[in-house]
Formats: sequence, structure tokens, C-alpha cells
Amino acid sequence: MKGDRAMIFRSALVSVALGVGGLGVMLARQAERDMPITLQLPTHRVRAVVRGTGSPTVVLEAFGSAPAELWNRISRDVAEFAPVFSYDHAGHWGSEPGPKPRDARQIAMELHAALAAAGRRPPYLLVGYSFGGPYTRVFADLYPSDVAGLVLVDP
Repeated sequence: MKGDRAMIFRSALVSVALGVGGLGVMLARQAERDMPITLQLPTHRVRAVVRGTGSPTVVLEAFGSAPAELWNRISRDVAEFAPVFSYDHAGHWGSEPGPKPRDARQIAMELHAALAAAGRRPPYLLVGYSFGGPYTRVFADLYPSDVAGLVLVDP
């Protein structure tokens, strides 16, 4: 009986070890997918998070100082059926300062350049949250043939 308990204990221990090891591999793969990338624009570098494959690319745009990771929970879910792109605006978080003036037109042009640098081709479904709403509206005005749709969230 004592031997049976020891064998059950060893089996349980091996199962737990394999489960934890499998979880570690899964978390490492998730972290690798979530790693931000650095994109070289003509005037500066920006940090972005790109997930998923296919088309159209869902572009998640927020207010100026928000990090790309603001969208992590949503972008992981959306990436299951569409590619997703989020980024740090120039001068914030992992992005270098960009040229001035820092108006909506400049930000929209930088977003267009960042999408190209990331290899994301149109069409784009733009999602603008808060002050990201005006940025997406200007983007849609500058590049109408690149835009499949526009979603404004509390702009």
C-alpha cells in the first residue's frame, strides 16, 4: 500500500511538472507574440505591437500619450480573426520624438508610414478611442482609398 501511494505521488508530481512546463512554453510563446517591434520611419523610430494575419488590418489609435499596450486585451481577441496594429505616438513610451508640429495631420502621416514599415497593406479598419478619434478622421481624409471603415469610441 505504501508503494502504491509513492507511485501515485510520483505520477502526480510528473503530471504537475509537465503541466507547469507546458504552461511555461505557452506563456513564452504568448510573450514572444506580444513583443513590441521598432519601426523606422523617415524621421524617427516608433514602437508598435502587431498581431494576427489576414486583411483588413484593424488599426487601434488612442490619445497621444497612451502606450500601444492600452489595447492588449482587445487586440489579443481581435487578432484571432484579423491582424491588429497599435503603436506609441512619437515622443511617448518607446517611440522617439517626431517632427513638429504635433498636429493630427502629422500623426496621421506618421501612422500611414508606420503601417507601411510594418508591412501592413490597406485596407485598414480604423478604431479611434478618445482623442484618437480625430486622428483617425484625418487619416481617413488623407488616405480615403486605404480605409475600409472607421469606428469611433468616445471620441
